[in-house]
Amino acid sequence: MTSKATTPTKRSSSNRNSTSQKVLSAGLATAACVGLTAVIGVRTVEANATEAAASATGASSGSVQDSPDYAAAVQQLQDYAGQLQSERTQLDAYRAQLAATAKKLNKQAKAINAAQSTVASGTAQGSAGSARVVTAANVPAAPAQAKSAAVKKPKPRPAPVPQLQSAPRPAHATSKGS
Repeated sequence: MTSKATTPTKRSSSNRNSTSQKVLSAGLATAACVGLTAVIGVRTVEANATEAAASATGASSGSVQDSPDYAAAVQQLQDYAGQLQSERTQLDAYRAQLAATAKKLNKQAKAINAAQSTVASGTAQGSAGSARVVTAANVPAAPAQAKSAAVKKPKPRPAPVPQLQSAPRPAHATSKGS
């Protein structure tokens, strides 16, 4: 019976240590998981850094530059750069055309202003007592485009559209309704 008496005392001592052992085991397991995760993370970062350095120098055999996606992307970018360059030349030509047109318009405006100032000065002198006759010979020649722009022609109006009238109702439809 001594064996039965020693058995309950062992169980009671193991019960007392069981909670503390469980806490200790859980703590060690947690520390091991955290440590293992940290080691994996550090090694991954080191591997990525090494891989990035190798790809920067072009030493890696499986670099991005060798992939078909990279070649296709480079080709697309070169095509796009060509399109932008052609559009740039078109825009430069258009800008030059606008600059030439602006110079023409400035010359025309100066000619018109000179003509108006000549007419105005002739009117001012005419009121002072000396009559000055303004003729086509006195006025500087303005380009034909400026003259046509100065004279406003009335726009022709379209012919009036006849109003649609409803068709007369048949006699039998109106007599039945009444």
